[in-house]
Amino acid sequence: NIRFSDPYKPNDPPLRYEKRQGQWRPVTVTRSIPGKAQLISDAHQALGLIDDHLRKALAQEQQKANPTNIVEFLGARSERLDQLAKWLGETQEATTDASISGLIGRLTAASQHLNDAGQQALIRLYKNREMLDILRLNYLLDHGELSATRTVERKPQGKGKHKSFIDVYVIKDRVSAEPLWEAHFHYDKTDSPALNFTVRGGHLKTLEQAGRGSSAQRRDEQAGLPHVAIWRETFDGRTAQKIFDLAV
Repeated sequence: NIRFSDPYKPNDPPLRYEKRQGQWRPVTVTRSIPGKAQLISDAHQALGLIDDHLRKALAQEQQKANPTNIVEFLGARSERLDQLAKWLGETQEATTDASISGLIGRLTAASQHLNDAGQQALIRLYKNREMLDILRLNYLLDHGELSATRTVERKPQGKGKHKSFIDVYVIKDRVSAEPLWEAHFHYDKTDSPALNFTVRGGHLKTLEQAGRGSSAQRRDEQAGLPHVAIWRETFDGRTAQKIFDLAV
């Protein structure tokens, strides 16, 4: 047998695995429910740690930690509160003792508060203007956190076989109206439908990089400056359509 401790659930017993038929399978362990007095004590202790959890999460956010780690950290503490609320709700006094029902309400509210704090931290970190990530962009779009405005429409760019027509959209924070990124879409023709941008012709760029195309790179090279690659994230049609819909 082997044991594995879940770092996000420090109060839970280690998970046990045993090898059966050549595969490691979890061993189900029945956890005994504490008595009422212990549950009440555990509940008050858990509630007293809420501010500590929030401070730790904020410190992680300020250090630009992985947003998912923050959500999981607070989510694990939220699950502990939910578990205590469930166990207290199964006691005989749950519906007759106002102090217990009130404690259950506090646990439930605190659990929701931790989950909300985790989601808000994730959203704030996802709005990092220096980070280009289509998955994060989609999350913000799907949660109504962004707005978009088309600022350039079918502007000619390049010459000969490299000629294209570009549309530019500024993507903003919907609440603060602060510009976050630009979306660029290149077309073969001035009348091409919005979704008919060229292969790899739709990309997300930082505001700093938005004005630096291939011509700017060539000027740097001619001036003897080091070549700085432009970081782009390529759009798929589904994500592009979300931006087009916002800009209508």
